[in-house]
Amino acid sequence: MIDFYRTLGFDIPDQPLNAGIIGASGTTGVDMARLLIGHPCFELVFATSREFAGQSLRVVDPAAPDFELIAPEAVMLDGVDVIFTCLPQVHSAQCVEMRHEAGPVVVDLSGDLRLRDEGLHEKTYGAKRNQDLNDRCVYGQTETMREQLAGAKIVSNPGCYPTCVGLGIFPLAQAGKLNGTIVGDAVSGVPGAGRKAKATTHFCSASGDVRPYNVGRKHRHVTEMEQSLTEWKAADAGNINLILNPHLVPLERGMLAVAATDAPMAQDELQPLLQRAVDNSFHRISVDGDTSTNDAVVLMAKPAQAGDELSAEATALIESAIGRACRELAQSIVCDAEGSTRVMDIEVIGAKTIDDAERITESVATSSLVKTALAGANPNWGRINSAAGNAGVALSPDDITLELEGQTVFEKGEVIAADQGRLDEAFGQDRVQIRLTVGTGPVTRHMLASELSKRYVEINSEYTT
Repeated sequence: MIDFYRTLGFDIPDQPLNAGIIGASGTTGVDMARLLIGHPCFELVFATSREFAGQSLRVVDPAAPDFELIAPEAVMLDGVDVIFTCLPQVHSAQCVEMRHEAGPVVVDLSGDLRLRDEGLHEKTYGAKRNQDLNDRCVYGQTETMREQLAGAKIVSNPGCYPTCVGLGIFPLAQAGKLNGTIVGDAVSGVPGAGRKAKATTHFCSASGDVRPYNVGRKHRHVTEMEQSLTEWKAADAGNINLILNPHLVPLERGMLAVAATDAPMAQDELQPLLQRAVDNSFHRISVDGDTSTNDAVVLMAKPAQAGDELSAEATALIESAIGRACRELAQSIVCDAEGSTRVMDIEVIGAKTIDDAERITESVATSSLVKTALAGANPNWGRINSAAGNAGVALSPDDITLELEGQTVFEKGEVIAADQGRLDEAFGQDRVQIRLTVGTGPVTRHMLASELSKRYVEINSEYTT
């Protein structure tokens, strides 16, 4: 295994480091044991637990490694290179101080040593600590503190939200693009709340639910994130104010976060940007060819003030992100269409003008006969050609080539024998590719459309508005 990692370019020591875990029966400790036992650079030599001493870690968690736990008092540090402390706040810092003096490198996974300011730590965690110990500690975010971590003897492991949210906006901070308020919306699995069951974390409360907690600035990780962002940001950047909206979701583990920050832009900058994004997304889809009275796309931003002008590079990045978001949302509309199980991805190539390309793609995408053929998994290429011919664009059969899922079925006025079995199978997929070449013009257009299924007709005939 070590040789395999070396072939991938990893710097693997000749001999693994001897590691120990203090507090292995908690959620963090169990996961730490699992990681160390499977890691080529470490050999787990002890793991402690007062409650489960003398028993296997599998008594705590059946999915954990079969490793015998010992009492903290039984730990012998001779030959131990690194210790991971996985204890609750206050107790963890005390253990770090005691074990560090014995020689090994100590990595603390609690919040005891994350905040540099003593007063801020006391306000956040409600307890005092040894500030001298904290001054000797390195914040262990490898992506931003790699040089400082080399040779460190005490390391404070970052919190979960500061890692998930903070690293996502680290590049913006480095580029001096962070200013004003940052909003982080995040979800976290149940283990983040600890191993002991609470009223909000047992199965009946958590299952099938998304529960916000400590919303705004109440979560203790807010101060940790602001500490990092303040250090990362450009010297001339303004103050940073973080809002965190964490949510508990019924997952065994995992975390997902979305961070939003101010980008001051004037309306005359935003409107054409949004129009281009909509033209390439929401105007390139079809469900039933109709538009609801409440269909709308709205883009909001902080009003630009004098001196707020963004660079061309920053504006291009914003337009790219908005365009990508619009495309993903537009695709979701088609894929989630009422009663629909199939989607066709239509590509028209070789049109003379943009207007011609849009007319042809829309005619195919909105054709009831094409949509019902898709619903029946029927590769009826004649309906596709007919819909293109009904677009009001001058077309010649000699210029048309039609491909279904990569198989040519019609080429320059001639029917091409195709593998009917493969075509039937292709049209039975969730997504079908249709490529229609209509000439040698310079314009290509895409459109995404849903089928017209029996279930769609039933749904829309059974209710009134």
